[in-house]
Amino acid sequence: MRLIRLEIENFKSIGKRQSIELRPITLLFGPNSVGKSTVLQAVQYFCEVLNGNFGKNSASINGYQSLGGFTSLVHRQDIGKAIKIKVIFSLNEHYRSDFFGINESSERCETIPINYVNGNKLSEGKIFELAVELEVCWRTTTVGPFTSNKPWVAYLKVELNGKLFYEISSVHSHSIYSTSKIKFNFGHWLLKKLEKSTIAEFQQDDLTSDTESNLDDNIVKFDISSGQSKKWRENVKFRYKSYFKEQEELSPLALEIQELSGLLDEKEEIEISNIGVNSQIFANGSAPNLSENVELPLEIPEIISSRESHDENRKERHRNLRELLNELILSPVRAAYGYLSETVHIGSIREIPGKNYKSLGQPKVSNWKNGLAAWDMICSKNDLGLTDLVNNWLDEDVGKFDTGYRIEKFDAKQIPDDSELAKFLTGEIDILNLEKLRALYMSLPTQTGFRLRDTKHNILVDAVDVGTGVSQMIPVVVAVLSDNFPGLVAIEQPELHVHPKIQVVMGDMFIRGIIGENGDAGPYTSHKTLLIETHSEHIMLRLLRRVREHSESMAPSGFALKPDDLSVVYVEYGVAGARFQRICVTSEGDFKNRWPQGFFRERAEELF
Repeated sequence: MRLIRLEIENFKSIGKRQSIELRPITLLFGPNSVGKSTVLQAVQYFCEVLNGNFGKNSASINGYQSLGGFTSLVHRQDIGKAIKIKVIFSLNEHYRSDFFGINESSERCETIPINYVNGNKLSEGKIFELAVELEVCWRTTTVGPFTSNKPWVAYLKVELNGKLFYEISSVHSHSIYSTSKIKFNFGHWLLKKLEKSTIAEFQQDDLTSDTESNLDDNIVKFDISSGQSKKWRENVKFRYKSYFKEQEELSPLALEIQELSGLLDEKEEIEISNIGVNSQIFANGSAPNLSENVELPLEIPEIISSRESHDENRKERHRNLRELLNELILSPVRAAYGYLSETVHIGSIREIPGKNYKSLGQPKVSNWKNGLAAWDMICSKNDLGLTDLVNNWLDEDVGKFDTGYRIEKFDAKQIPDDSELAKFLTGEIDILNLEKLRALYMSLPTQTGFRLRDTKHNILVDAVDVGTGVSQMIPVVVAVLSDNFPGLVAIEQPELHVHPKIQVVMGDMFIRGIIGENGDAGPYTSHKTLLIETHSEHIMLRLLRRVREHSESMAPSGFALKPDDLSVVYVEYGVAGARFQRICVTSEGDFKNRWPQGFFRERAEELF
């Protein structure tokens, strides 16, 4: 799974909707304070919305900082606008097996013969793209003489392969009661009857269809308000046009919902099911609680007691349908949240650990921004060879950084002053039993620490004793090379305080970070996406060189870079806010379109 595109509207410096194409290596260039950091903040805000943490006054961004609330984040602080964020992922084989886990975990759902639950073709990679979009707006609620305001999720959409899968929308209301609707697109390949679905049909139908066209033709809508229940109708009529008429069939899932749901809209010509559920399931509008199942009661309790629902077979079908609907609603959103919530963000100012720095043992997510989490990871007991890999890049003189420093780890035990062992060492007590002495020593906690070895002089020094450049670059090296971060790694100005020679080599390290240590042995072993905010011409020139060498079959082993593995995005500020323009790269390592205002025109002005 890899994040490949972001679409952002009305968030901080971004006004008009911007599409940011991401590749395994994405470089963000542009003047200061134009909105480069807004990209990462939008990703983190997206996570906080799904996590339910986007209150009126503050939004804690993954533990890093508080950016204020909706009124601070919406473009130009205009609460009449709505923040819209869309994240698009490419899916790999490993992710698909997890996403469609219901195939392996529940044979009961085989009674609903749709591609989602029964299709072996899923393993062939025909679901290769996931998109989740949400809109957050400002909501005013009036109850008697009291009025309250808070941000509200107006809608949440899920697309698979560019085609709408389902949408949850929340109807605006000025009262404390609100109505949310779940709309499933039964024209989607995953929800179609298994026997009539072919791979060719899926590719032609799904990839060329307009997501928004004829939305109501293939959709069943669920009203999930907490309020009034509709009159029970024994004979239900579904209206379907275009797709269903051509296929002369309805999705087996739609048929199951039709038969088992007890609440249907009185307008027979419109295919709407109204299901009364606890409004707290979507307490923030259209955002489901990802930590709980969405339990949709498909029949009213009074109706269940008066109908054949007590039949065991019908009860089993009810459980199967609820399980499937819960999976369909939550699985895509949980996947997006799971990926983005593990984002590593390294800020532009990294803290240098002092002489008495005590490692936490396991890095905290919030400590990546100041860089200290990298040192904690080095001290971790399960670094899995990471320290050796980092040292290889730090100290090798051929094609690597050649800093002249290596990291050396050591284990230490601290003896408390009031312990038996301390009293023995100070002569206060005698311990004649060697076994007891050994046991006391072994019971002391072990603290892993580190120092840097100056390999040119063969001496040990602390991080604060070396040049700022070395200590500033180590967190970047650790995050890029570590296998613990298969998702998004965002780095602000990795080139700070380091020599141009090291900046150039950083380009190679970024390539190795996305390829993995197997180099050119096969497909990428890393699914990492590097989002790098930089001003470094040297990093870009090295990456362009590797693209050119790849096309000429001259790239060093393990450092080949294809044009589509690199996205160079220039950010500038215009009348409608920040504008993001991708500068495409050719196979010759040149820019396909003109660089806005010239390529590093400041250098040209000084030279000529």
